[in-house]
Amino acid sequence: MVNNFTLSIIMPAYNVGSYIGEAIDSVLSQTLLPDELIIVNDGSTDETREIISRYESHPIVSVIDKINGGLGPARNTGVEHSASKYVYFFDSDDVLDKRFVESMHEVYLANSEPDLIMFSGESFLDDSSGETSFQPPQYSRHLNASFESGMDLYRALLKSNGFFSSACLYITRKKMWGANGLKFKPVLHEDEDIIFPLLFLARKAVSTSEPFFFRRVRPGSIMTTRQGKENIDGVFVAVKTMLDLKSRAGESMDEFYDLWLIRLRGLTLAYYRRLLNSGLLLPTPLMFWLMLRFGGVGALYHVFNMYKKFFKKAFWGYS
Repeated sequence: MVNNFTLSIIMPAYNVGSYIGEAIDSVLSQTLLPDELIIVNDGSTDETREIISRYESHPIVSVIDKINGGLGPARNTGVEHSASKYVYFFDSDDVLDKRFVESMHEVYLANSEPDLIMFSGESFLDDSSGETSFQPPQYSRHLNASFESGMDLYRALLKSNGFFSSACLYITRKKMWGANGLKFKPVLHEDEDIIFPLLFLARKAVSTSEPFFFRRVRPGSIMTTRQGKENIDGVFVAVKTMLDLKSRAGESMDEFYDLWLIRLRGLTLAYYRRLLNSGLLLPTPLMFWLMLRFGGVGALYHVFNMYKKFFKKAFWGYS
């Protein structure tokens, strides 16, 4: 096979002055450099832009300055400017293993130009977190295999307990974006919204259990801040995407209806969890109907227990 692997790393950045230098260094110290590092400065107001400027002279680095619009639109901007065959979305407060690009290149050569390569990741607590009992999540795929479609990979990941939606845990062919309609939406949890359509579109797909991505868990991040309306709205958008995809896909979704239903139920439960964590009670009419229509006994039982726990804590102070 002709070796025409090229990779653009797309790094949105917003007010990450304390971390972005380490993130950029982890890209520029790769054993095999990517073809592009596209840094999208999303209207930062701290020292982020000043730190980025120290790297602008590097031959693979390009910088795009834009008005703040959120993580999803910043990633879309990076894709539009990418000239590579593959794209990778890397958050600007995290760290990459130094063999990440070289390893992706090896997987590419061994698997006949896959549309999608998924890999494992780990989390670490930032030094500023102080003493805490919080255990950061780990992202092990538990799977080393190639598949003829993204849906086959999804089914295997569900069995291996290795399914994670984060866009920092996969690379994709650029052609899947834009012309195919894949685009991040301007909401929180945009990764939850895009993952199933991405898997549905992918033909050849690969998983490796090796961890190449290291997520920093820090105060003030989406992971550690209290849930609010924006979190609820983000999951609601993902649910509507699932309904729209099923409608547009028609008979081509029939083969994967069980996987669609698993994902829809998971998002529905996530919606109710975030709703109650935000101190709210009433779901939208659509979400109430979806729970009754598609939830099944298991999901209904989970939601019942969520409300039971909520009221115990609200009225008696314990869960």
